[in-house]
Parts: sequence; structure tokens; C-alpha cells
Amino acid sequence: MTDWAASTDIDSLVFDARKLWERGRSDTGAHRVELYLKRARRRRMSRGRDADRLTTSDSIETGCALRWVERDGSGPRHLAIVGASDAELSRAIGTATSALDVDLATFAVGLEVPDERLDVEPGAVEPDDRAMSEGMRGAPWVDGVELGRTVEVLVGSEGWIAVRTRVRSSAVLSGGSRLVARRGPDVLSAIPEPARCAEPGVGALHLAPPAAAAVVARLVATAHGSSPQLGRDVGPGWVIADDPHDPRGLAGGEFDDAGFPTRRRPLARDGKIVAGIDGSGAFWRRSFRDPPRALPSTLVVDGGGATGGSEGRIDVCRVLPLSRGEWVLELSGLRPRHVRTTPDTLLLGCRGGVGAAESTADGVITPGLIFENVARD
Repeated sequence: MTDWAASTDIDSLVFDARKLWERGRSDTGAHRVELYLKRARRRRMSRGRDADRLTTSDSIETGCALRWVERDGSGPRHLAIVGASDAELSRAIGTATSALDVDLATFAVGLEVPDERLDVEPGAVEPDDRAMSEGMRGAPWVDGVELGRTVEVLVGSEGWIAVRTRVRSSAVLSGGSRLVARRGPDVLSAIPEPARCAEPGVGALHLAPPAAAAVVARLVATAHGSSPQLGRDVGPGWVIADDPHDPRGLAGGEFDDAGFPTRRRPLARDGKIVAGIDGSGAFWRRSFRDPPRALPSTLVVDGGGATGGSEGRIDVCRVLPLSRGEWVLELSGLRPRHVRTTPDTLLLGCRGGVGAAESTADGVITPGLIFENVARD
């Protein structure tokens, strides 16, 4: 067994998580205790100032979080530590205070689940330095590539264990202009040679998948977030679901980060918003330091069919919110262009999708999208 495989060995991490959970129960005396342990191992290959010189570095990140409710019902409390030391966990428990950002509904209690659940990707993935270097030498527009394997272990209040593993790879394009990420180890095979962007046109806005994903992520947070705009009209291209089970997704899985079973959740269809991101099966952590909260996992845009060629297509878009109801889109073409718009305008103006859907670093799987009448009057 190599060091890479040993560092993310499931059995040893489950042992550590169980030990930490027992320490948490003992030190808190609480009746409802949850332990989340995460370890990520990454190898990065970067291009130096000399374009032909490649450097390699490894990193390991381990962290855990403990949540509990006191026997008298007070709390809840939440803490996180770097590493997996039970002594450090004890010290943190001694200074923990009530956590105002922890929702009691995110505690998975009374679930009828097996004592151990596994959402484990088959096969072992070892970094292949030769393949990584050959891929970068054949793609001079890539500044760096990274391969990582993550193992997450959740021990629930009743002592059940849920384990998830994920392999992801990412690449940074020249000058940090764009991050590309894929599930699995082969991100380099998914990066075409960059084309010269056309100057943005003045009519309908055609966003390529990476640019569309940035807009989609923001629109979902606005229209389908904590106060979903249920029943409101949207454009015919705004057909979207949150699907934790999609195998192309960077996140998600068979259970969420609180242990609840997940399901595909349609968010908009037939010209209406039909659901928001909330409830069991939608509780995720952006970091091991955070308690789980209602968040999308893998957003999948259908978009329907729309006509449009590559002329005027925008490959990079940044969303700059000036306020909740007023945004600026920074569109990169031959030169940056800024368009003032609103979330409502974008939702109603989403006409449809163009081309095949792509997985993006924003956690969105989308085709190119056409938006009409984007500019605010």
C-alpha cells in the first residue's frame, strides 16, 4: 500500500471517527452527538515561469466537527478542529458555546438506516505523474492541474456510520482565467484548446457552459434559496433540478452531510418555479468547519432547445451583485463588457439551452444558455 492510499484508508478513518465520537459523548454528557470527519489528499502539478518546468506538490487536509444538544435541550453546540486528535477535541469541547447558526432540523434522528452506509467509488486512484506531465506539456494553456481524493465519515446520534469517497480533478487555465473541474481523474482530457472569444453582441446573450454556470448558481441562490419564489413565472429555458445522484456531479451522493437520504429535486419546469433548496436531503457543508445547512449539491439544467451558433458566445462571465435586485454581468470577449440587469430579467429571459451539457467548477451541469432582453431598461 502506498502512502497515498494509506492516507485515505477508509478503515482507519472510520476507527478514528468512532473514537472521536465516543470522546465527544463522554466529555459532553449529551444525548444527541454527531461527529463529522473529513480527509482530503491532493497532488498538484504547476507550471513555473519557465513554461517547460513543472513542479509537483502534495497536501493532506484533515479536520473534524462535533455537534451536540445538551440533555436539558440547551444548545445546540458546534465546534471544529484541524486534525483528528481526541485530546484537542476535548480541549475544544471545554470552551464551546451555543452555536446560533446550527438548525436543530439538520440533526438526523430516528432514521431507519443500516448501521453502516457506504457511498464509495470503486477502485483506487493513484496519481500518475507521467500522465499529468505529458498532459500539461500537450496543453500549454493550462497553468496547473490537481488530483484529489476525499474521504468523509459521519457518525450519527444513534451511532450509525456513513462513509463517502470522491475523486476529483481540476485545472487552472492560463493566467487564472478559468477553473475547470471534473469528477474523476481525467480533467485534462476535457479541456479543449481555447478559442478566440467573439465580441459580445447586442442582441440575445449566448453564454457557454462555464459562463452560464456562474449565472445559474447565483439565480438558484436568489430564486430557490431560503425564501423560494414558488409559483413565479420563468423563461422556457429555466428547467433545472438539484440532483445529488448525478454521477457527473462534484458533490452530492446517496445521503447528505447530515445523514439524510437524498433524492432528485426539480426546482423549475413548465415555466414555473416549483421548489426551493430546503429540508432533509439538502443539508451540506461547504467545509468541515461549517455545520450543515440547506444548499444545492449538483444543479442540472435541461434548458430545452434553442437555436444559436458560436458567434458572440461568451466563455467567461462574472456576476457582480450590486444589491439583491440589481446585478452587473462582466462579460469577457475581446475586451470586458459590463451589462446591468436584474435576477428577474434573467429568469424570464432564459430562452433555452444550446449544445451538450457540461460539468463545471461551479457545481452546475449545463448546456450553453441563451438569455433574451438581458439589459435593464
